[in-house]
Amino acid sequence: MTRHHRRVTAALLTVALAMVAGGCGNRTQSHPVRLDQRQVPFGLLRPPTSTVPPTTLPVRKYPFVVYFQGVDGIVPAIRTVGARPDPAAVGKALLAGPTGEEVQVGMRTAIPPLAIGSIGKIVRHTVAVDLRRPLIDVSGAEQKVAVAQIVLSLTFLDGVNHVRFLLDGSPVSVPRGNGTVTRAAVTRADYLKVPKL
Repeated sequence: MTRHHRRVTAALLTVALAMVAGGCGNRTQSHPVRLDQRQVPFGLLRPPTSTVPPTTLPVRKYPFVVYFQGVDGIVPAIRTVGARPDPAAVGKALLAGPTGEEVQVGMRTAIPPLAIGSIGKIVRHTVAVDLRRPLIDVSGAEQKVAVAQIVLSLTFLDGVNHVRFLLDGSPVSVPRGNGTVTRAAVTRADYLKVPKL
């Protein structure tokens, strides 16, 4: 290739590159320009046709245990709540009784409806349970199982070692698992051996 041809080729390449670069560049205006909606490509001005579901954090569940009468004696059942379980949550779950699935496998409760008036907070590792007349009216063996359900469920909570029973605000005697009766606070150990009904 001669020197003349090289100069011509270099000049042509420079012109071609300048044309390509000029065609690809963004032109700017000194003032805003209103676009015709028909000139906006790909339907970018149309409203979205699908919605994105809002993201939510999963609700934290805290498990705890309640006890019911099963075919072989008193058995545990797991429940969950959205906050750290306290004695009131345990009492509510006990009064609600077994689920439909638990009933199908032979679980039941010995605690009559409305038998628990209120359940206090944990004070010095003890919870006070104010009973109502329906629990006192239950027969001996059934009452022992009902009291065992309450004591075993409450003492499963962290920080609960004793349960005191009241009737309409006054101390009341309750049966222990060994058949004796007491007005004193009872413990989990008092109900580890409760005969099945």
